Amino acid sequence: MNKDSYKVQFFSRSAVRFSIALVVAVVLIIALTGYFSAQMLDNFVDLRKQELKRLVTLGLRSIDPIIERYQSGELSQQDALSRVRTHVRQLVYDDPSTSNYLFMSAYDGTMLVQPFDPELEGTDQWNLQDSRGLYIIRELVKTARGGSGYVEYYYPPPESDKPEKKISYVVGIPELQAYIGTGLYLNDVQTVVDGFLRNGMAAILAVFLLLALVLVLLFKPYYHAYYVLQQSFSAIAANPSKAPEELYSAMVPPDAPSEVGLLMRNFHLMLTQLHQARLKLEKSLKDKEILLKEIHHRVKNNLQIVSSLLKLQTYHFDDPKQLTVLNESVTRIHSMSLIHQMIFSSGEFTEIEISSYIQKLVYSIYQGFRPTNVRISLQFDVDSDSVDVDKGVLYGLVITELVTNALKHAFVGRKQGQLIVGYKKNFEVTQLWVQDNGCGADPALLETKQESLGVSLILSLVEQLRGRVQLEVHNGSCFLINLPE
Repeated sequence: MNKDSYKVQFFSRSAVRFSIALVVAVVLIIALTGYFSAQMLDNFVDLRKQELKRLVTLGLRSIDPIIERYQSGELSQQDALSRVRTHVRQLVYDDPSTSNYLFMSAYDGTMLVQPFDPELEGTDQWNLQDSRGLYIIRELVKTARGGSGYVEYYYPPPESDKPEKKISYVVGIPELQAYIGTGLYLNDVQTVVDGFLRNGMAAILAVFLLLALVLVLLFKPYYHAYYVLQQSFSAIAANPSKAPEELYSAMVPPDAPSEVGLLMRNFHLMLTQLHQARLKLEKSLKDKEILLKEIHHRVKNNLQIVSSLLKLQTYHFDDPKQLTVLNESVTRIHSMSLIHQMIFSSGEFTEIEISSYIQKLVYSIYQGFRPTNVRISLQFDVDSDSVDVDKGVLYGLVITELVTNALKHAFVGRKQGQLIVGYKKNFEVTQLWVQDNGCGADPALLETKQESLGVSLILSLVEQLRGRVQLEVHNGSCFLINLPE
């Protein structure tokens, strides 16, 4: 490697990722600023709505004495309406952008009070529409007749012909068949929020870019070291057979900065230590594999010795029941021995392939217990699956008992039969079953477990597996075991 190969390329993958991250961060800042600005606008509008409601409520309270005099009969409706109109004309106030006022209209659309456009007073405004076709007075009357509320519409502000969005709050005065209200334009609120958006976003982006620049300047030496390290990794990957000592000279450039040199020296030390640890770990794993293989081999041999001893014992018994007990014990031991034999052969010490195990086990049991003068067809419906050794032992013992039981009792007095062994696994449950088309077992067999060692053993094994066993008797017998995952 030459000196130029260690220069940081702007368009290297890391630089591109950094640039993308920077762009994404800027976009997120803009999006968040826009979101918070929208929230601020909503809050400002809510505050101004509350202010409108407060002002109209105060105006309504100020004319309450006139309404009370009208209700008591002291004033006629015409006098009361005249006094209220005179009072409302005086309710002019200043909002943040300009002067504002309370207005008043009758329910029939007649404009009663309009301080800034007095020539409109007494005119019929029932068909007044805004720039979007909304009938303004009709909506205000409708809202006022309901008691009170807000209405949004577009209407030109004073000294302007351009319609702008306006919100008005009105309260009905049913005694006079009229309403009072006031409104505000949202342009000043939007102006404030837009100013915040521009200034706030500019300030945030400026701070962010300044921070990014500071980070680039601070981490430039480390980025340079990273790039050198990346090149070193490429050199190692190109020739992984080299020992760590042979790679050291290739990793450190002659004039590397101090940070790069320190990083490379630490990396070399780490590489050497990892290499030594790897050698130790490989030796330890190899020793453990040999030990585990030897253990399974010895367990298999010991089980076969026990099986052979039991077979020898059968020559000293003439009682068929005693011979049956010994033969069944030999079969159970063989089911466990077969697992250790498969583990020893495969080199996989924690799991067994259940499909191969079940088929080998069933054929072995069949050779020992097949009834004479009966042709039995063995069939398998077994999924390919790996199970841990402990479960495999229990599965094997259960299958041994069920298959042995079927071969001994299911086909008595028959010339042919069929025996099916199944294993299915899904996400929720594992199913194991042994089915025959023989004479059928006693439906109450599982309830009389104390009378049969085999049934007791099956129930005990299924309980260890936290499962449940069912017996179905129809054109033969089917022992179905459901095991939770």
